Amino acid sequence: ARVYGFLQEVWRAGDAHWQMNAAQIHKDTTYHIKYVATPVLMKDSEKVEMQCEVALREIYDRLDNHLNIVIPCAEVGDLETLLGALVARYGEKDADGNDQFIAVTGPMSSEEKETNIGLVQSGRYRAVLFSSCIDCGHSFENQDLHYDLVMFRLHNRSISAEIAFQLAWRFRRTRRNEIIFLCNPAMRDYAVQPGYEHEPVRRVDPGMLLQCPPDADAELRSGTSSWKSVDKCKRWLDANCRTYKEETYHIQTARGSYKLVRKRAPREVTLQEAEDQLTAAACVHRYVQDAEFSQEGPEFQLSDAVRGMLSEGRELDMASMFQLNYPLLRRMAKVLQDECNLKRNLMPELKRQIALSGASVPQPEFISLPE
Repeated sequence: ARVYGFLQEVWRAGDAHWQMNAAQIHKDTTYHIKYVATPVLMKDSEKVEMQCEVALREIYDRLDNHLNIVIPCAEVGDLETLLGALVARYGEKDADGNDQFIAVTGPMSSEEKETNIGLVQSGRYRAVLFSSCIDCGHSFENQDLHYDLVMFRLHNRSISAEIAFQLAWRFRRTRRNEIIFLCNPAMRDYAVQPGYEHEPVRRVDPGMLLQCPPDADAELRSGTSSWKSVDKCKRWLDANCRTYKEETYHIQTARGSYKLVRKRAPREVTLQEAEDQLTAAACVHRYVQDAEFSQEGPEFQLSDAVRGMLSEGRELDMASMFQLNYPLLRRMAKVLQDECNLKRNLMPELKRQIALSGASVPQPEFISLPE
């Protein structure tokens, strides 16, 4: 609301236009994008535990080397898990009785959040953890460069790339000028690491088989054409995605022959398709009953007829939908479109944000626990 009021004043002043900064202020920042690789055969609960453990080892390594870190988290549950693990390993307080870690999360009351934000501004902690509840009205200067780097726990189901990039820069400066994105395995950049799907085949020409490299894995049958399992091969292809880019591969395992096919990015949902989806009665009813949409201002007010239907608990049909002001429909459709395309577009859009800042776009890195 503050930004909207400011922009209205700017527009009233005369010629309003957007332009990029004359200087790219983040061009010297070093970015890393690290994917957590987990065995495909693990149970889902085991995968979640291992993903957290891999990320924790990255964080432990920095803390053990006496670095102070900033840890934005896309999800509150992940933040709480990390904070609990850090306190269990290093203790809640240091030798002088000072708190070592501090967090700011959405479930906190407004008073708690404001108090902790003030403590972050003035305190000196080993790690600061926060979620997207710290909005664009807050930033931390880190004038004495007490904090060395940012390690972002990123998921592809909670926040957009724009919000993620803003969260990564809540601290305006760090001593090492470094930001590391620790991504969960579900995140995909289909242009670089699409992954492969497999299907069994009856017979494969031996000359077409993908050989198992000697350095692929200690457990693999090195120096032969046979892989220990199809999942081992898929993980190895993921880790070597910059070299192995063919559309299809054929492999031989102890259980038979398989064809591996490169995955395609899901088709992007268009704005028109999002509008069409909103005009379904149940979906429209779910969106417009949110009071926020009816309190935005005259241009977003619902018509009396629609408001009456909502007060009676009736669902909106197609005819009623056209009684909504079109700006409201377009706004809701854009929100829905972004939600539908979040998993598809998060990583490419994040890399675009990095490029626009003037920094070098990093190549993906893959980290995992020992077998």
